[in-house]
Amino acid sequence: MKPIPPVKPGLVPEDARCQEASIFSRKNYIPCGAKATTVVSHDRDGREYYMCLPCADHNIRNRGARFVRGVQP
Repeated sequence: MKPIPPVKPGLVPEDARCQEASIFSRKNYIPCGAKATTVVSHDRDGREYYMCLPCADHNIRNRGARFVRGVQP
């Protein structure tokens, strides 16, 4: 399995895709893949992730993520 690519500094690139795990991920990581509009950070691993609005909103509300930049959910 390929590692999740790191987030680049600056604005969310036009071609960025949501890195949140799809609901179809079970044994293997399958990314959501929707157009990313937001960058969130998780304290558990200190990483930043590209996310679509619904995934970013869910992660901020339910998983302790915080908004970093882009479109705020």
